[in-house]
Amino acid sequence: YAYQTNEFTVVTRDAGYGGLSLSIEGPSKADIECHDNEDGSCLVSYKPTEPGLYIVNVKFADKHVPGSPFTVNVGGQGSGRLKESIIRERRAVDITHIGSQCELSLKIP
Repeated sequence: YAYQTNEFTVVTRDAGYGGLSLSIEGPSKADIECHDNEDGSCLVSYKPTEPGLYIVNVKFADKHVPGSPFTVNVGGQGSGRLKESIIRERRAVDITHIGSQCELSLKIP
C-alpha cells in the first residue's frame, strides 16, 4: 500500500561474484533500503507514496534475476496532488544528409 513499507528478500548465496542493483519505476518516488542479512541474502524495503503500477528491477552482476522486472500494483489512497501534463507540438526539422553540417541546441533546466 502507498505510504507503507513493502519488503522482499533477495538470496544471492550461490549466485557467484557480482553486485546487487535495485531500481523502482512508477508514479511516485519510492525510497529503497537494502539490509545485508549476512547469510547470503538481503532484505529490501521500499515505500511508495502514490498508488499505481510500479516496476521493480532486481539485477545481479548487471543481469536481471529470474522473474525481473516485477510488476507491483500498489493500492491505497494517494496524496491528492494534482498532476499536469503539457503537450507541445513541434514542426519536423528539415531532412539532412550524411556528411552535411548540422547544429544541435539543447536546453537543460
